[in-house]
Amino acid sequence: MSLSVADASVPAGGSTTLTWSATDASSCTASGGWSGSRALQGSAQVGPLDGATTFTLTCAGDGGSAVEMLSVSVVGTVSLSWQPPAENQDGSPATDLAGYRVYYGSFSRDYSDDVTVSGAATTRWDLSLPSGEYFIAMTAFDAEGNESAYSNEVVRVVD
Repeated sequence: MSLSVADASVPAGGSTTLTWSATDASSCTASGGWSGSRALQGSAQVGPLDGATTFTLTCAGDGGSAVEMLSVSVVGTVSLSWQPPAENQDGSPATDLAGYRVYYGSFSRDYSDDVTVSGAATTRWDLSLPSGEYFIAMTAFDAEGNESAYSNEVVRVVD
């Protein structure tokens, strides 16, 4: 028996497709985020999803039953915007600004992930994140890869 999902993370209100197949079974029943009798193989679109959802498929036959479960998470967007720095940390003009790094994680000043945002003119970035509380800070870097100290930290909650 197998159960798979096209997209394991979807935006709030989004949907995805589940696909399954069972051999040596006589019946299948869906539960959790979906319900009802299911064919021994097939696919179904599920959604809209507003939160993390677990889908369960139980198939039974003469030899017993088997259960497959999978979860689909819902991601939200954290929109960030900033002013580019006018000067370097030493007070000299910031003439070779190359981009930014956005750091984020579940604990203050302990960032588990980061994304590089190229281009000195970029002043906005959207992070797609699963539900949770995030601590976010950023740095600027120049053409040689020199990176500034962290900015002030902000806390955002994604529902």
